[in-house]
Amino acid sequence: MSKNKIISIIVFIVLLISLSIGGYYKKYSICDSNQSIKNYLIKHNHINSKDIQIQKQINVKNAKIVVFKFSNNLFQYAFFKKGLNGRYSFTNIYSKEPLGYESFIKKIDGNFYLISLGYNPKNYKYIETNLSQISNPKNKINTAFNIKNQEYFIKYKVISDKFKDKYNISNYNLKNH
Repeated sequence: MSKNKIISIIVFIVLLISLSIGGYYKKYSICDSNQSIKNYLIKHNHINSKDIQIQKQINVKNAKIVVFKFSNNLFQYAFFKKGLNGRYSFTNIYSKEPLGYESFIKKIDGNFYLISLGYNPKNYKYIETNLSQISNPKNKINTAFNIKNQEYFIKYKVISDKFKDKYNISNYNLKNH
């Protein structure tokens, strides 16, 4: 093999690696700050208002969950995935109107989580969630997350992968006892 051919192959490999690393860093470009998260969501049209107020955020394994609201009481939450560079990429966003609360299952980093998040305007002590598998209703999980003194909350619990397909979430209520 000629010297020019070897140099061309090396240059091609270095260029390919550089493009891959550059693409990765572009994908995982969101810093771990409220302002960076807001700027990303506005710039990329995931929200259409600069009137965003981040109320609560939490890290679960390699994910970040962010709860925010607008002055018109629209309640939204977003998911971000953490990269090897310590920055985040946006995965998805959900809306709930008016301010309220929600429970759902989300797969994060290979595990399934029951996540409850939302707004607690009357300083309730607990959010209670009952989860049952549709194909086998006897498979149940009843959970009460402590949300006392938290106006906005994000709570989670690792659950069995039995609930990964079809499930019912019922009786997710705010309670004081």
